[in-house]
Amino acid sequence: MDIYEIAMKMEKEGEQYYKEQMKKTESKGIKNIFKMMAEDEKKHYEIIKNIKENFFDCNSEINMEDVDTIFSKRLDRNTSYENETNEDFLYAKINISETIKAYKHALELEKETIDFYQKQVDNAKNECDKKIFERLIIEEKKHYQAIDNMIDHVTKSERWLEDARFNHLEDF
Repeated sequence: MDIYEIAMKMEKEGEQYYKEQMKKTESKGIKNIFKMMAEDEKKHYEIIKNIKENFFDCNSEINMEDVDTIFSKRLDRNTSYENETNEDFLYAKINISETIKAYKHALELEKETIDFYQKQVDNAKNECDKKIFERLIIEEKKHYQAIDNMIDHVTKSERWLEDARFNHLEDF
């Protein structure tokens, strides 16, 4: 498998993973989040395919065997996202909703993907391979930022209310 095939495999498995998570939750809101994430992974697949076909005209030296992506093991375990989080997501000492938990889980997966690609950049043997992985990192960072913005949007009211209570106190 070449670099692009690995990246496309990760996106396909990500799409499949999020679709599986949709089936495992009763919440319509969480289902919609995972549906959106699956659609984003499908778009990422197309972006990577486009990069492969149009952007890099160099000879990569990397030929990776079939590797487990960050989603492979999760799909094999067939568990819910709720079982994967190892912390109670807290914001301003308030337990936040399942919606935020789902977004945080997606954000964590994006971070793992970025870290995976960064490790490949660090181990690249030539400039071509390095450029390819750096381009993939740029795409994943866009997705990471979009999810982070959603988290910020959803939690903004909690933060504003918490902060607003103390903004009008007089100094003693």
